[in-house]
Amino acid sequence: MNETLEIARLTILEARRRRTFLAGVILSLIFFGGMVTMITLVERASNREAEAPAPGAEEPSVESNAPRDGSTVEENAQSPDRERESRRRGRRGNRMTGQFATQGIQMGGLWIMRTFAALIAMILACGSIAPEKESGTLYTLVTKPIRRSQIILGKWLGLNAVMGVYVLILGVVLCAIIGVRTGEIPWAIMRTTGVSLLMPTLFVTLGILFSVVASTWIAVGLSMFSWGVGAQHYGVLRAIGVGMKQMGYEAAAVIINGTAELSGYIVPTGKIGSWISRATGAQSLLIPGPVSPPTATWWDLLYVFVYLVVVLGASAFVFQRRDL
Repeated sequence: MNETLEIARLTILEARRRRTFLAGVILSLIFFGGMVTMITLVERASNREAEAPAPGAEEPSVESNAPRDGSTVEENAQSPDRERESRRRGRRGNRMTGQFATQGIQMGGLWIMRTFAALIAMILACGSIAPEKESGTLYTLVTKPIRRSQIILGKWLGLNAVMGVYVLILGVVLCAIIGVRTGEIPWAIMRTTGVSLLMPTLFVTLGILFSVVASTWIAVGLSMFSWGVGAQHYGVLRAIGVGMKQMGYEAAAVIINGTAELSGYIVPTGKIGSWISRATGAQSLLIPGPVSPPTATWWDLLYVFVYLVVVLGASAFVFQRRDL
C-alpha cells in the first residue's frame, strides 16, 4: 500500500510539473468570468427594458389630472393606480429575470466544470503511462519490488486527487457566485460538485487504459472518440432517432434509438449527466422533450461504479502482460 501511495504522490507532482492542471484552472476561470459577465449584462438590459415606459406612453403631468373631454375626477385619479400597477409588474419581471439569470449561471458553470474536467482528465491520464513507457522511465520502475497493478492504481489515485482539487476549486467559485446573488447557501451546488467528480474519474480511468495500449496522442484520440460515443446517448444520434420516428420510419427509429441506448452503456457519460441534473435539483431552462434524459436512478449510479472497476481492472490486467 505504501508503494501505491508513493506512486500517487509522484503522479501528483508530475501533473503539477506539466502545468496542464494550472492551465486548465486558469482557462476555466476565464470562461466562468465571461459567462457571468454576459449573463449579468443581459439581466441588466432586461431589467432596464422592463422598467422603461411603454412606447408612446406619456409622462404624467399636473394638467393630465384635471378633467378633460367630460372625464370625471375619479377616472383621472385612476392614473396613479395604473402607474403603481405598472411598477409592480416591472418589479416582478425583474425578479423573474434574476431567477433565470441565476439558473443560467448555475447551469453554465456546471457545464464548464464537467467539460473542462473531462478534457483535463483525458490529457493527464493519456500521458500517464505511454510517455514513460516510450522514454524507458517506466522500465526502471517495474524492476523494483512493486507490482504493475500497484502502478496503475497509484496513478489512478493520484490523477483523481488532482481532478478532485480542480472540481473543488470550480465548485467553490460557483457556490460563491450563486451565494452572493441569492443570499443563501447553495446546497444544491455543493451536492452537484461531489457528483461531478464522476465525470473526470470516468475519463481518468479510460485514459489510463488507452495509455497502456497505445501512444499518447492515439490515447487522446481514443478518449475523445469515447466521449463522442457516450454523448450520443442523448445527443445527435438520439435526436435523429426521434426525428425518424416522427416521420413514420419506425423500424429505422428503433435501430437508431437502440444504438443511442447502447452508446450510453459503452461510455456512461449520459448516466453521469443525469445524476448531475438530479443533484442540482433545478429545472432545465429548456423545454422537456423526447430527447431529454430521464430521471437518474440508483441503477445508473451502480452501473457507473461497476464500469469504473471493470475498466481499471482491465488496465491492470493488460499492463501486467505487456512488454515494456
